[in-house]
Amino acid sequence: MRSHQPEDEAPVKKPVEFEEAISFVNKIKTRFQGDDFVYKSFLDILNMYRKENKAIAEVYNEVSYLFIGHPDLLEEFTHFYLMPWQQPGLLSSLARALSAI
Repeated sequence: MRSHQPEDEAPVKKPVEFEEAISFVNKIKTRFQGDDFVYKSFLDILNMYRKENKAIAEVYNEVSYLFIGHPDLLEEFTHFYLMPWQQPGLLSSLARALSAI
């Protein structure tokens, strides 16, 4: 007998891997290679979050401002921004990826 998943249940999201975080950071670096301010600000925002000096809502607001005109980056960033009770550590993975670059 096969079990069926109810139609109203959302499929379980695959966890974001560290390699995806590295790839995303590299994408930002490439996109803004002519604008050091945006890339460095992004790094600063995530480093402040990693050091627990910046609230998660503040991180999202600041990154949203940096990515004005780049909705694809903001959409991809939201994969890392899930609320801590949904998938803890995703934004931390992104912050750790920064130190690996």
